[in-house]
Amino acid sequence: MKLSVVMPTYNETREQIIDSIESILNQTYTDFEYVIVCDNPNNKEVTDVLEEYKIKDNRIVIVMNEKNMGIPYSLNRGVEVSKGQYIARMDADDYSFPNRFMIQMDLLEKENVDLVCSNMIVETETNTYSTNRKDEIDEILLNYCCIAHSSVIFKKQAFQEAGGYRMLQPAEDYDLWLRFLSLHKKMRLIEEDLVIYRYRSQGVSSSNAYEQMLMTEYCRQLYQERVLKGYDSCSKESYLMFLNKQGIKGDMKQYNKAFNMYLKGTSYIKKGNPKGICYLLLSFKKPKVPIQCIHRYIKKRIRIITNV
Repeated sequence: MKLSVVMPTYNETREQIIDSIESILNQTYTDFEYVIVCDNPNNKEVTDVLEEYKIKDNRIVIVMNEKNMGIPYSLNRGVEVSKGQYIARMDADDYSFPNRFMIQMDLLEKENVDLVCSNMIVETETNTYSTNRKDEIDEILLNYCCIAHSSVIFKKQAFQEAGGYRMLQPAEDYDLWLRFLSLHKKMRLIEEDLVIYRYRSQGVSSSNAYEQMLMTEYCRQLYQERVLKGYDSCSKESYLMFLNKQGIKGDMKQYNKAFNMYLKGTSYIKKGNPKGICYLLLSFKKPKVPIQCIHRYIKKRIRIITNV
């Protein structure tokens, strides 16, 4: 067996999980195992769906965490029990188009690359658009994470050489891709939409937006350390020192909340909705928080737009 699909689940709805599972089971490339790691064993709605599908399709392997352990741990566990030479990532609230694996596996084997990803369609609660990125991973990866996690297939051997996922949620994927870059792994982006990414306002990416932005900066710092020393200082203590240098004090939730209010406010203002002013004023309730948020957000947007 060449391919193993690894998908963690946590608090997705029954409908979301069914849609994701069906999109994998209906792939035109059929020779794979499907490792689903349940990171919320107390969520009966999730566990019931998984048991139903395990009976329906013998390609499905269910791994149950004893308690919530987080995405990096769950992914490492899924890869550890997998039997495939290649690992495909999938998220339990996303959707893969039927030809995804066929197209990606063809490129992986013909060109002997270590990682392949694709463009994706992003569905928000108000908008739908394509990421429309170019196959320039090596040139732009240091500027921002241009690799959509749920669109990835990588060689298991390359993953193991890089050391797997580290406990750097919510940027564990970006850290891994930068370690692939450090090891000069060959990475390609297919300029075609092969996945639908569903952006939820209460999802991890949105609720932890500011923390994710900080963590990506920390991942870039670790990359620069590897360039200079050949190794990095990744640890909980190192990250806390990094936060201290950024002037981050207290509960990260207040920074995430202020940043999300700021983003919501600017979004409303762009649409001509006066509610935006209220959100901006609320975001400035804790004076130091929004200033840091806005400064980093502007730097991030400039980096994405200019690729510098």
